[in-house]
Amino acid sequence: MAASRAPNPRQQQIVALLVLNGYRAAAPRQRIAGRLWPESTDAQALTNLRRELHHLRDECPLLDALIETGT
Repeated sequence: MAASRAPNPRQQQIVALLVLNGYRAAAPRQRIAGRLWPESTDAQALTNLRRELHHLRDECPLLDALIETGT
């Protein structure tokens, strides 16, 4: 079994935002991406978020319940 790796600083920020949002409702992706990458375009911020979430899901698959996927 592979050892777990610690989340990088950006991934820690994502987890912190989700925890601060609480379990009241899922946090919208746009809002998370905009807070973490305010200098990026919306498309690039969402791409960055998608990449970081992909890596986080390997360690914690339950994160999806805390993020609004939207359509």
